[in-house]
Amino acid sequence: YRFTHNRIQQAAASLLTTEQLTQVHKSIAIQYIDCYALCPDELDKHILVISSHCLLGFRDDDKSISYDHDTLRNNEGEIPDDCAATREITRVSIANFYRLAAIKAAATAAFTQGMRFAYAGVRLLTHDKDTEILS
Repeated sequence: YRFTHNRIQQAAASLLTTEQLTQVHKSIAIQYIDCYALCPDELDKHILVISSHCLLGFRDDDKSISYDHDTLRNNEGEIPDDCAATREITRVSIANFYRLAAIKAAATAAFTQGMRFAYAGVRLLTHDKDTEILS
């Protein structure tokens, strides 16, 4: 969604519960991922936006994303109605978005944001693992 003013966006977001807001970000991230799967040359231009929505929409313990090349599924294990059957969103692919965003952020001297993306990628890949990092 695009809003003409930041205050309008904040007002709209304040009407949603935390869970609803997470779902909105997740849905936006999925739409971006679908779009750039068809046009990967444009990915670099919007990697920070895509990764920001992923950061706000996907959680470390999110059961809808897998470690392997399984299709995106909801928490009940079903493919959502708005999901293309061929979509493959995995922890590795989202972590790769975070990696690209961290590199781009660091290149523009946004080191804090770059570290946030890098740390999110590592957390996503090591969730449910015996390894604890950066604790």
